[in-house]
Amino acid sequence: DVEISHSLLKAAEASASLGLERNKPIWEVYGTYARTGRDAKESKATADAWKNEGPYTTVGTRLIWSLDFAAVSRYKSAYSLEKINTDINHRRKVYEAEKEWKDLNLKYQELQKRLTLVLKIADTQSKKLGSEKKRFSSGRSTTFQVLQFEQDYANAQLSKLKIEEAILALYAQSKLFVGTKYE
Repeated sequence: DVEISHSLLKAAEASASLGLERNKPIWEVYGTYARTGRDAKESKATADAWKNEGPYTTVGTRLIWSLDFAAVSRYKSAYSLEKINTDINHRRKVYEAEKEWKDLNLKYQELQKRLTLVLKIADTQSKKLGSEKKRFSSGRSTTFQVLQFEQDYANAQLSKLKIEEAILALYAQSKLFVGTKYE
């Protein structure tokens, strides 16, 4: 989105520049020179054309200027406003991309903290399950307690997998950012 808005900004700048140039007054210098000959016979007319007796010369300048000054002013204003609008849209896209990047980083840091915590919980659940299995083998615990601790350990591992999946999803989403800076 940012690259597209950057391209649109460049196109709007070029369009505004072209539009402003199109509405400027034009001053032209022109000239023509022709040799002419007149006669009923073509050969005589052609021969007379090569003599310097009757050349046709035009030299001048031309100024082309719109007399509708209000329309020209509106056109200039419209081109300027279009450029400003595109610039604002581009800045908004850049801001949104930067904000999204910062949010991704914050989510990543939060998920890293949660993963550390879940790993500690899973380790504790594993030790608790091992201890309960020893108690069960010596006859000091019930099957229900062992099954309950196994379920707690499985839930901790499931939480670990969910967080790892979320981290991978964030990593994939972060690959959308190319890292190009636009001004």
